[in-house]
Amino acid sequence: MNTGSAAPEFESTDLYRIVQRYQTDEEIQLTRDAYEFAASAHSSVRRKSGELYIHHPLEVARILADLHMDVDTICAALLHDVVEDTEFSKADICDRYGAVVAELVDGVTKLAGNHFTSRTEASEASFQKMMIAMTQDYRVVLIKLADRLHNMRTLGSMPAEKKRRIAKETIQIHAPLARKMGMHRLRKELQTLCLMHLHPWRFKVLEKSVEANLALNQGTYDRILDDLTQSLRSQNVSSSCFLWEKNLYRIYEDAQRYRSNKYLSNEADGIEIRILVDKVSDCYLALGVIHQLYHPKIGKFEDYIAARKAYGYQALQTELMTYDRHLLKVEIQTKQMYQVSQYGVTSHFRYPNSMSTLDFSKTYLNRWIKQVSEIQDTNGSPSEFMEDIKSDLFLEDIQVYTPRGEIKTLPNGSTPIDFAYEIHTDVGNHCDYATVDHRRVALGSQLKNGAIVRIYTSDDAKPQPNWLNFVSTGKARAAIRHWINSRKDNEYIELGKDLLNQALEPYQSKLESIPAKHLNKTLKTLSLESTDMLLSHIAQGMHCSKLIARRLADEDSLLKAAEDDTDRTILIRGTEGLAVQLQTCCYPLPDDIIVGQLEQGRGMAIHRATCPEVKNISPAPLKISWADGKQQQQYSAAVTIEVRNRVGAISGITHTLQDLGVNIEELHVGGEQDAKTCNLIIEVWDIKHLRNIARKLQELELVISVTRSH
Repeated sequence: MNTGSAAPEFESTDLYRIVQRYQTDEEIQLTRDAYEFAASAHSSVRRKSGELYIHHPLEVARILADLHMDVDTICAALLHDVVEDTEFSKADICDRYGAVVAELVDGVTKLAGNHFTSRTEASEASFQKMMIAMTQDYRVVLIKLADRLHNMRTLGSMPAEKKRRIAKETIQIHAPLARKMGMHRLRKELQTLCLMHLHPWRFKVLEKSVEANLALNQGTYDRILDDLTQSLRSQNVSSSCFLWEKNLYRIYEDAQRYRSNKYLSNEADGIEIRILVDKVSDCYLALGVIHQLYHPKIGKFEDYIAARKAYGYQALQTELMTYDRHLLKVEIQTKQMYQVSQYGVTSHFRYPNSMSTLDFSKTYLNRWIKQVSEIQDTNGSPSEFMEDIKSDLFLEDIQVYTPRGEIKTLPNGSTPIDFAYEIHTDVGNHCDYATVDHRRVALGSQLKNGAIVRIYTSDDAKPQPNWLNFVSTGKARAAIRHWINSRKDNEYIELGKDLLNQALEPYQSKLESIPAKHLNKTLKTLSLESTDMLLSHIAQGMHCSKLIARRLADEDSLLKAAEDDTDRTILIRGTEGLAVQLQTCCYPLPDDIIVGQLEQGRGMAIHRATCPEVKNISPAPLKISWADGKQQQQYSAAVTIEVRNRVGAISGITHTLQDLGVNIEELHVGGEQDAKTCNLIIEVWDIKHLRNIARKLQELELVISVTRSH
């Protein structure tokens, strides 16, 4: 990228010359009319640099015209700031250029910031609006990317702080969006411009270093390219070999990640070369030729032609060592593959005759658009929506397989939980356990590229809040959060009802017997919209159940307190879930003596009565007891085992637990030289079950003691 002097000013006639190459006469006239309308609307506006504002939408249209985008997209690019910055409305655009152009313009128009409390809030809401518009027409994002690219090219007139803010937003949102679209040429320029504005001095150092390397080794590069060209020609392979321009941002990232300047030289980063051929068979023939010419590095070959990447990228990648010890990184592609790798979903606009009707990159885009729509359907706020979308944008993709051989594309770092939600939301919500390559694995384990994954479901299984700590996909994160929030609301209502009924017992009454007019009067006094909201607030500790009961009694003079006004005991089963939380400071189990505390916004926290934390509870803890009947779930229990430090001590414990069918959630080992202390979190049914496990462990020869710990 040329970062030197500014290019000559681009004029409307230059745009017309570009669109004349592929638009009809009628479309050219529509483009001309859109330009003249935008120029008139922005006639009194200038940019920070002093130039007329119309030059910005004109340049945005130019970027898209170079991609041979359709006339609706070009018109929308010319008009994209009209609604936001002038007195014209979306309806005006619709009347003049049609509904499609109007919707594209509206999709990239930022939301007015008057009713937002911060710039961040406004930015998140505008991003959500744009992405929702993208689910209807992906060209919205293409216009936004072209808009951001020109803004990045012209940041020079901005204050330094604003440059950094815009560049940071671009590297977090727009560059990953370009990658998601497969538009790597545009992504690379965005990354380079971001580096230039975020770290101008480092950018200059990197640029000079790369230029110095190029000048120093130009003779070597020319010789290698000539050797490759001659060898391919000798095998009748028509090809084009050229040196690939290095991505300064990627070099900077590597230097930062490994804290080493060696990545600034070709010795570590290698010489990157592209070879373009005419057909797929020539790719493999070219691979054989260069492997005979130079020594291939073991384990450094990837076939992305047979197994293309998610967004349609195809190539053969290999690394070799030349005879004078230069590292070569070579990519071999057909010309069509190269165009797809550079222009992604816009390839079929730029090269309509060479693209397959079943364009893989478009299929991938449609799948991602569907995921965005699903995330929107399950999200409650713009900030959560942006967080979930960003979690998908940043990660490279892997491909894993269902047992039937169907390919599923997921972000690198994904888990079986992500895979389950990729299949279907119901599969994720009822995921019980998973196997990877026919071996059972933890649900939080990371999947490897090419793995075969099978999900086993159960009607009793349900999403766990801790899943949010390790899932990677926005779809999984949004679905889990939606399930938790909806389930939590219902559980708060049920818990609040139990607490209020307990408080009404001294008045010999229940919630169902309170007259509606008395209940409504209380709701009005407390500024609450419904009985469910009142019950939820009680469960979350925002209102006191005893005071609410007394208020209701005062409203109904027939309610009189019984003489025995002692606290009643609340019964729990432990299956209440998110509204009733068994605390990890003491791990209470069925048959333990327990107490409860309402924590504002979190529900009821359950402790063992002997827990050291109980003395810190204020006001006095609630009286809680386990309900009668067999519990239908397992509980976490903390166990401390002291063992002699001998061979087989730990394996003896784990094998015994395996034989007993006990799952180990956590295992930590510490202690002195002669004796070790094993702290375990295991799953049990109740205290009786735990005691039986402890007795079996105590029988082991190397075990000194087994105790239940806080």
